[in-house]
Amino acid sequence: MEFTKEEKKALLDKMVAFRRERHKHPENGWTEFYATAAVIKELQALGIPYKFGRDVHTKEERMGVPDAGTLRACMDRAIAEGADPELVEAMEGGYTGCVAILDTGRPGPVSALRVDMDCNDVGETEDPEHYARKEGFASVHPNLMHACGHDAHTAIGVGVATALAGRLDGLCGRILIIFQPAEEGVRGGESMAKSGILDGVNYLFGGHVGAGKELGVCTGGSKEHAFTYKLDLKFTGEAAHAGGSPEKGNNAALAAATALIGCYSISRHSKGYSRVNIGAGRFGPGRNVICDEAVLIGEVRGQTEEINEYMYNRVLEVCRGAAAMYNCSFECQLKGHAIDAECDREMVELAIECAKGIEGITSMTDFSKEAGGGGAEDVCFMMKEVQRQGGKATYMSLGAGGRGPHHNTHFHIEEDIMLPAAELYCNMFEKLNSADKTE
Repeated sequence: MEFTKEEKKALLDKMVAFRRERHKHPENGWTEFYATAAVIKELQALGIPYKFGRDVHTKEERMGVPDAGTLRACMDRAIAEGADPELVEAMEGGYTGCVAILDTGRPGPVSALRVDMDCNDVGETEDPEHYARKEGFASVHPNLMHACGHDAHTAIGVGVATALAGRLDGLCGRILIIFQPAEEGVRGGESMAKSGILDGVNYLFGGHVGAGKELGVCTGGSKEHAFTYKLDLKFTGEAAHAGGSPEKGNNAALAAATALIGCYSISRHSKGYSRVNIGAGRFGPGRNVICDEAVLIGEVRGQTEEINEYMYNRVLEVCRGAAAMYNCSFECQLKGHAIDAECDREMVELAIECAKGIEGITSMTDFSKEAGGGGAEDVCFMMKEVQRQGGKATYMSLGAGGRGPHHNTHFHIEEDIMLPAAELYCNMFEKLNSADKTE
């Protein structure tokens, strides 16, 4: 698609402002009330129809949803910060995210872009030289930060909607822009994939900005995403007075500590890489009480489904054994999971073709090996669903410069990547939904 210099500047300015507002007010999975309401307000201003709330989710497939009290507090916070109360209340229960529907009124393919919205459970650095802090848009929410670029993804989605809204005359069929919640912890993709929003979709694509990857160095596809399970490992013992009657207690903290060390002792697998991580934990109730409940919050990953299952089953064995050592009980709650999906060569080649001539994309090759570092992405559920129906999909990598590894307190991307990303996505829609294409 052709854009004038003035249009490009206006589009980038809009995306930067939108992205910074999201960065300043981060929301983690299933609590993206403020962000979803902001996207919907943009769609309303553009005259673009949309679906949201329970219409874009499958209740049974939502994983790791916060408790009702947490959700209510996050709803109240969003309203206090300026979100439309009516929209927020319509998302009660954590049914965040939305789908923009651009219908040309002419027969043709259905093409979809997926962008994610949620932040990380990471506190943003207080370093005065940190870019977001210097520019005045650092997170105002303790222990929450957009440390993976999803704020930019959401802004790019809004930018694409803005650019396409006035250009539908040259297109046919329908275009969907899917604003997905709860990607962190891979909790939201399957819920949307099975909700029916992808019924009849012929083409699906998306992409991820990458900090530390040279600005403008992009790929048309990715491969070998990790299989993963996100786990809450709960140990239950018996409380007792730590000084007066310790022998009457069963120490859940000791069981959890033994399990934690044991999990890191699990043998690696010969058929590919494997991962285990315990990232957080909760213990209680107090210093002079034998701990009667402990929870380890962790994950396993594997290069293949077989390896992921191996890691998962070994973690369960380790935890059951540790619980038995201290006469405690054990249960595992599954809080999220992801699979792999193969990008279609046709879509990868389309992305490479559509990147030609875009200022800011310095190179566009075929694949990045995302899972070389164990990366997982629940967009794979959407890709698989589209492919199951006979459609095609790809997931791109967009080098965004910046600094800090993903999920790090110093994470930062170069905002300039958003304009070429939006142009690339618009070009792909133009090719897929050109007005002379018929179904």
